Amino acid sequence: MKKYLIHSLLCALAFGAEYTLDPQKVDDGLWCVYGDLNPPTKENKGFVSNVCWVENGESLTLLDAGPTTVFAKELERAIATTTKKKIEHVVLTNYHDDRILAASYFQSQGAKTLAHKNMISGIQENPQKYERLVALLTKEQYAGTKLPQIDITFETESFELGSIVVHKLSDVAETASDIVVYMPEQKAIFAGNILFGERALNYDKDSNLNGWLEALEKMEAMDIKYYIPGHGTKVDDSSFKITQNYLTTLYTQTKVAYEDGIELEEISSAVAMDEFSSLLNYKQRHMLNLYNLYQDFEFEIVE
Repeated sequence: MKKYLIHSLLCALAFGAEYTLDPQKVDDGLWCVYGDLNPPTKENKGFVSNVCWVENGESLTLLDAGPTTVFAKELERAIATTTKKKIEHVVLTNYHDDRILAASYFQSQGAKTLAHKNMISGIQENPQKYERLVALLTKEQYAGTKLPQIDITFETESFELGSIVVHKLSDVAETASDIVVYMPEQKAIFAGNILFGERALNYDKDSNLNGWLEALEKMEAMDIKYYIPGHGTKVDDSSFKITQNYLTTLYTQTKVAYEDGIELEEISSAVAMDEFSSLLNYKQRHMLNLYNLYQDFEFEIVE
């Protein structure tokens, strides 16, 4: 591993890299670079989501793409330190900017993007999602970055792509576009924003707690050794346990508080859940999660 770190540092010096990417081997034929645990900042330049690549026959499949074209070019050089195979497909696990914007560069190099059909509506209905990096980064850092076209969409519960299988585990989890990528040879799953590791998860206006828990239940029944979260560096089952425990507790306690007539203004005191307070950004995220879930109960979006 030391030689890969040295290579990454040399690349950063030689090419004036904005990102110092350090590929980490998960298993034979499966590598990842792990994003910063914070939201996008000037310091992390939008690299906040994990990106992985897996050998898939004679080619590579990229699992999410990253935030910018500059990132994509540096990722391409980092990948070249691990394999000579070329990227044929880029699987995009949801519509968020930090996951998909770099994909257009790989398309220019001949790769095809693949996503669930809901990705299209996710992009169309959330144009504001693609404004934050423009405002955050310099023109040089954002140069060449644009929304990718989606070349291949599917609407079934699973889609086979060579030796890997892409699954839609529920109608809506964190978003309606969420998918996971299962790699049978490595017994690994790339879970995107369905799993969060050392940072607090986002339960937003697009989320559905019933669907998220359904996705986790299906994942639990799969033969998995490596759980790769969308955010976080641990690939054991810790991200699965954190996500499942947090969402289950959030659902149970918020439902009780709502049925007991607790008002929205008082919900944060009624559902503190301090056992999760060690997660990064917990205080502010938990408040927003509570607010959004309470409204879902109020409008009968969640039962």
